[in-house]
Amino acid sequence: MRHLILRTFLLALLIASGFQCKKHTSNTGLLTGKLIASDGCLQYVVEVLDGPVDPATVVDTWKDTDNDSVYHNVFRLTGVRDACGIGSYGVVKGDTFTFRMDPNPQHTLCYVCAVMTTLAMPPVSDAIKDINKTEEAPAANGH
Repeated sequence: MRHLILRTFLLALLIASGFQCKKHTSNTGLLTGKLIASDGCLQYVVEVLDGPVDPATVVDTWKDTDNDSVYHNVFRLTGVRDACGIGSYGVVKGDTFTFRMDPNPQHTLCYVCAVMTTLAMPPVSDAIKDINKTEEAPAANGH
């Protein structure tokens, strides 16, 4: 009888330990992107490298006329949640970062350049949120 009670207790303990509460973070909608172009006037171009991207939110193929490079799944970054630019998160051209599309971007008053940019921008634009830089841009030679 004592062994039965002990086995029942151990079994109950084993089962209970398998149902511990754990905090789960949702990766739903998490994208990985790369900042491929910027003009210094809070205009940026992001290439989506990985994640469930809606084709309506990106340009399938875009050519950067400054260096004749072709990119896929690209959009013009028009808004960054809680910041005036992605640089506020320490992201610079060449950096890889994770983010989510922001379906309801907040209006933030930001100062922008009064000159026209020479950077040819993709026609599709989006806002993002939940930014986390994952990779540093390569250092410039001799700078």
